Amino acid sequence: MIIILEGPDGCGKTTIADEIRKQSKDNLLATRCPGSEYSSVCKGLRLMMFDEKTSHRAQYHMIWADFYQMFDTVIIPALKLNKVVLLERFITSTYVYQYLLKNSMEKYSVISDMVDFKNRYLEFWNQIFYFYLEVNPEEMSRRINERKNTDDPSGFDKWSSENSRRMIQYYEEALVILKSHLHINSYRIDTTNRTIKQIVKEIYYVANRVNLYE
Repeated sequence: MIIILEGPDGCGKTTIADEIRKQSKDNLLATRCPGSEYSSVCKGLRLMMFDEKTSHRAQYHMIWADFYQMFDTVIIPALKLNKVVLLERFITSTYVYQYLLKNSMEKYSVISDMVDFKNRYLEFWNQIFYFYLEVNPEEMSRRINERKNTDDPSGFDKWSSENSRRMIQYYEEALVILKSHLHINSYRIDTTNRTIKQIVKEIYYVANRVNLYE
């Protein structure tokens, strides 16, 4: 099983992933995308991706290289050992950031690459449980600003609710692509007014074929 946590910044992906790690058995492999900590190649790709000298188009192709490397050398081997894989971010974020925000590639090219990726790993596709973590714009902005203030208390550009609405709209468009072209087992969880433990409980309730709890 692959549990994917997806959604815009401020939806709680990392905090929820940390809680799942705490409550899980030893058969969990938790990683991130891009730059899986279990692959030196992926870590190297992440460093190059976020280098300010890297062009948007080059970054786009590096992200796909990262996905293929991670699936081939980290995720698939873990599944064959009957492990549960927890993944923060997925190809919907690629659509949002590389097409909608940076316009790195044409829309049809991005969708075509997403479908090619699905077809490459088709035998494992029904093991994916995709959780889109919803949050309202005001709460999303509050969380982002609180985090930025903690990271840089000397001053930062405040993230507005309008910025949050735009990102949420982009992810909603990506979800339409996900459903119409990728056919993943997808679920929505509203994180706005719920505790982390409540959210994690719902994730395991939905993905109940594997019990990670003692």
